[in-house]
Amino acid sequence: MKPLLLAFPFLAAALLSLGLTPLAKRLAVRLGAVDHPNERKVHKAPIPRLGGVAVIAAFGLVTAAVVFGLLPVPRIPNPGIASGLFLGLLPVFAISLLDDVRPQRALTRLAVQALGAGIVMANGFVLNPHVHLFGAQIHLGLLAWPLSLLWIVGLTNAFNLIDGLDGLSAGLALISSLSLAGVFLLAGRIDVAVLPLALAGALLGFLRYNLHPASVFLGDSGACTIGFVLACLCLKGGALLSAGLAVLVPVVIVGVPLVDTLLSIVRRLLGRLDLVPGNGVMDADRQHIHHRLLALGLTQRRAVLVLHGIGVACGALAFGSLFLSSAGSALFLAALLGAAFVGISRLGYDELAVIRRGTVLQFYDSAVLKTGFFVVFVDLLMAVVALYLAIGLKWDDWGLVTHRALALELGAVVPLLVFGTFQLFGLYKGRWRHATIEDLLRPTAAVLLTGLCAAVIEALFLGFHAPVSLFVVFTLVLLLLANTSRASYRLLAYWRSRSAAPGAPVLLYGAGRRGSMAVRELTANPVAPLRAIGFVDDDPDKQGLTLNGLPVLGTLDQLDALVERYGARGVVVTTPRIPADVTDQVEDVCSLRGIAFFNFNVAFEGTLIAKREETAPGVGPRREPHPEPLPAVDAGARPAR
Repeated sequence: MKPLLLAFPFLAAALLSLGLTPLAKRLAVRLGAVDHPNERKVHKAPIPRLGGVAVIAAFGLVTAAVVFGLLPVPRIPNPGIASGLFLGLLPVFAISLLDDVRPQRALTRLAVQALGAGIVMANGFVLNPHVHLFGAQIHLGLLAWPLSLLWIVGLTNAFNLIDGLDGLSAGLALISSLSLAGVFLLAGRIDVAVLPLALAGALLGFLRYNLHPASVFLGDSGACTIGFVLACLCLKGGALLSAGLAVLVPVVIVGVPLVDTLLSIVRRLLGRLDLVPGNGVMDADRQHIHHRLLALGLTQRRAVLVLHGIGVACGALAFGSLFLSSAGSALFLAALLGAAFVGISRLGYDELAVIRRGTVLQFYDSAVLKTGFFVVFVDLLMAVVALYLAIGLKWDDWGLVTHRALALELGAVVPLLVFGTFQLFGLYKGRWRHATIEDLLRPTAAVLLTGLCAAVIEALFLGFHAPVSLFVVFTLVLLLLANTSRASYRLLAYWRSRSAAPGAPVLLYGAGRRGSMAVRELTANPVAPLRAIGFVDDDPDKQGLTLNGLPVLGTLDQLDALVERYGARGVVVTTPRIPADVTDQVEDVCSLRGIAFFNFNVAFEGTLIAKREETAPGVGPRREPHPEPLPAVDAGARPAR
């Protein structure tokens, strides 16, 4: 029966919050802490925003009552835990309350939040120097302190950033609080479980007024302080666990606001790379997860329910991972990350389409990459990485415990060999963005020579008697890195052109050499008015095959059905060798369907060069130098008959 006594702080906080929230609403109106509608807000009328004062007051009063023995609980919390938490919470609550009444600078708020984090860290709310993950112990050492600071400040703002719909932030905080209480109870820490239960009760009472349509908002004084409390409790929870995901369990519990915050930072940074005005990291916008759900057609209530459902699933899965083996926990985390990736991809964030938007390709035009000095150091780094991977793959000695001496000796020789061979083959005279097949053959030869020289030097001068297979693995890894780096621009440009998909969709008639040329021409031209979607060809051996990434969809007899099925806006005849009667049939289909008909022609245009009047005896006439003309490409439409 003793665990049932934990319902007392939960119910007491809920009743207190239920009674204090109307008072907080009146206080907000008197102080002018009212949230007015604007283009970034979804509510239509002014709403008071000091509801968080009632939540924090109820949480604090119930916690104090438990500590002083005024409420019956199985085990009274350590007064040091509660006092340390509230000492750090005080400056965060004060600056957030001031921000609700009179907006403060972002840097000022961050500085005060860091001060509060420092206070609670000094009182024991900090990561352990040794944390558990997948059954293994990871030594953090001094990194535990900056990571704890980053965690507390980050989660403090995460619950504030996601507070954009009625009941969203408070509901997610309620789910997280109950999940953390379950973690503490599982770890046998009933005294600490009282704190998240009291917070959960306070949030439950407040939600009576905050669910859609809300009559009061949490405000920064509520959202930031609640995030601060949960961040501190998560640090305590992760420190108590050693099974399953262990230290990552609290991260999964608060996964929804955390993902939204990280997503906001990433897309705003990518927006700055695109030089879009107003895309500062600290600039507010209307592109959070909940905003994207509204843009997809969900109502406020349904969007909140969806995110609450995800929050419940994260809490349940995190709690369930504690009963899994290390391998099971790893698979669980991989599945969770995969689900998050798929879900985010469905939200339509254009900023994250870094390949289609060409954001990554901008790096290749930077002065840094155009400097050969930079490229040399990239190659030297790849050589060291290839050596490390070769030793790890060969002997499974990823910590370089047994083969450290060999790694150090070869690590001094291999970069010099790479520089010499790459310079010998002229790899620093070109640029990655113009790489051709020849440019990939030259680094291949250079890498092979590097591997051979490294094996010879080791055998003659170093004397470690390393097996030949080590240098084979090293050569293959370095070959992969060298050629991938030099082909990266062409690959990214190709993916960008395919994903951007500009122009009207067209079918290509003729899946041969000229058809392949037509695809490359359309793909290489970012402003092309056409976009190839597939081939049509009468050769039965080509049916079902793929050419240049496009399928052969059918034959001429099926052309009319293919145009309708794939929504083609035109048909391109790729070669003039197709018989005239066949071309006429294609044109007839286009005419009946009311779509465009194209001929793809590639021709060289030349100019006759005037002969010199004076020639030497026995020597034929000489032509003056003349620049070679470029091939002219004609894919213009002609009217259907």
